Amino acid sequence: DPNSEVIECASTANTFLPKDYITALNRMQGSSRDRYLLGRWCDAEGLVYPEWNEVTMARAIPDITSQARRWLIGCDVGRIDPCAFLLAAVYGSGENLSVHICGEVYKPGMELSTTIGQALDPWKDKHPLVLMDPSAGGSISDLHATGWDVEPAKNRIADGVGVVRNLIGTGKLSVDPSCLNLIRELNSYSIDKQTDLP
Repeated sequence: DPNSEVIECASTANTFLPKDYITALNRMQGSSRDRYLLGRWCDAEGLVYPEWNEVTMARAIPDITSQARRWLIGCDVGRIDPCAFLLAAVYGSGENLSVHICGEVYKPGMELSTTIGQALDPWKDKHPLVLMDPSAGGSISDLHATGWDVEPAKNRIADGVGVVRNLIGTGKLSVDPSCLNLIRELNSYSIDKQTDLP
């Protein structure tokens, strides 16, 4: 529910808990540690990105504009779920090539190409390559006609998850703290036990 707010609180904030209890929680690892010690709302098992660490990876990079080699916008035009657009800066070189997510637009019901274009306009000066869900063929054509560099994204879930896992696992993905919806997704994105897919 977009009108709800999740409040998370670490167990260490509760001064009434015994020290040996906190010590035991500190020995936990993975999602158990996140849930019981850090107070994060996430599945106990089956997280898609268990290596994601909000404490170290959700951070601002003040000079990212001067460091960026290329700008990308990832677009998922939601029909049922909200539309999600992410602005990413690719920076570094060779083995140090990294991605920083600088901004997000997250809104329900933005199917019209003009509305999508308006949502992306603040980022147009960066001359980004827009990677859009291939099922949004009309939006791709319309954005292209208004001067955007647009390509259909490679839309295989397993491939995309693999790329993001690799970036997280190697410490080459960071997310600006203002991207609250993406951070929430990274903390809780889990595998559907029925389909074995995210």
